[in-house]
Amino acid sequence: AAPGRRPARRALPSGQGPACGPAMNIFVNNVDGHLAGAICADLSKLSRNIIGTRKGQIDEYVPPPPVIKKVIDRVEVRKLLKTIAACDVVIYDLHDADLEELELVLRILYQSEITQDLTFILISSVGVWARTQREYEQIPDPTPEATPRQEANPEEDGNAAEAPEAAGGAAPATAEGGDGGAAEGSGADGGGEDAEAQEALRLASKDSVLKPRRVKPLRSEDYTRRIPAPKFQEWRTIETLTLSLKEKGVIRPYVVCAGMPYGNGEDAFLGLFRAAWMTRPTLRVIGPGHNALPLVHVRDCARLVRRVLEERPELDYHLAVDRGDATQRQVIEAVATEFGIPYEIKSVSVPEAILAEMADMLTMDIRLEPSDLMTAAPPPPSDDAAADG
Repeated sequence: AAPGRRPARRALPSGQGPACGPAMNIFVNNVDGHLAGAICADLSKLSRNIIGTRKGQIDEYVPPPPVIKKVIDRVEVRKLLKTIAACDVVIYDLHDADLEELELVLRILYQSEITQDLTFILISSVGVWARTQREYEQIPDPTPEATPRQEANPEEDGNAAEAPEAAGGAAPATAEGGDGGAAEGSGADGGGEDAEAQEALRLASKDSVLKPRRVKPLRSEDYTRRIPAPKFQEWRTIETLTLSLKEKGVIRPYVVCAGMPYGNGEDAFLGLFRAAWMTRPTLRVIGPGHNALPLVHVRDCARLVRRVLEERPELDYHLAVDRGDATQRQVIEAVATEFGIPYEIKSVSVPEAILAEMADMLTMDIRLEPSDLMTAAPPPPSDDAAADG
């Protein structure tokens, strides 16, 4: 091997890779970004060698996150590309990335002779799924008590028919308009049959007409079906370019698709919070507001990135979303309630809000299930590690 260069290593299968440890070299693009800052903080649990670039100039007064060992100046493109190619892990967040620069990095990595196992993680957005063909399911009945009530109705109707006879011997008049003789002839059985028929008709009508539907959730494994909103068409192309790095053998690419991020100072919802804090009369729900919005806390997204590095899963694509099915109206009204907005939140039509901030994201209607790595418990420490500890 040439001096100063690492010897070439055989590509490892999924589930293996460079050991996560203090010596692992991690590059994060724009370490001062909203998601990237949380990712750097979480990855500091794995390595002390985290380097990266910044959105602003290096000589600005705002310091980089304290876990960053070194900031690379992106003005020197050749040096930047060499640094990236020499790292064990490379992370790019599309929310804060220069798309032309990222395409250049992907092309150089694909064409270069990489001499070490490299993991490339791309943080994308659920906007890439916004136009995916949806399937619907009926919302489960929250009070499945029809059967017990149905079983109890005949007995109650029989007791009601017998009570007047015990009191005065007169037969009750029925709502169906029968005379006393008819009621005496049918007795309790006739009342029970009528009640059962009405209940069966009510349940059939409820199932066929009144039962509401919702969008069926999609899983990470469905990523080949994803269809982006027009704004995110190029993002989907970059996802495909990233996953194509797998052909290199020594590069293991992953895509972590993040829901609308919130928390840690806000970014996507900053305008919404600012309007609520200043009590501006601009808080509106676009359309009815019953559409499902995939959300994620930035720290949960950062934790998933770390789990991907730790687990090296077989699946290339992972959804970083909350499990709760929040709707647009619930999000807007929750912000208004938190800030004590004095006015009622009204709705505007989609054409009226076409130029509003985040209108394309707030009007998507899609349910996504979080990656299994977000819901599974972290693996217990090995016996060897416990013995060493």
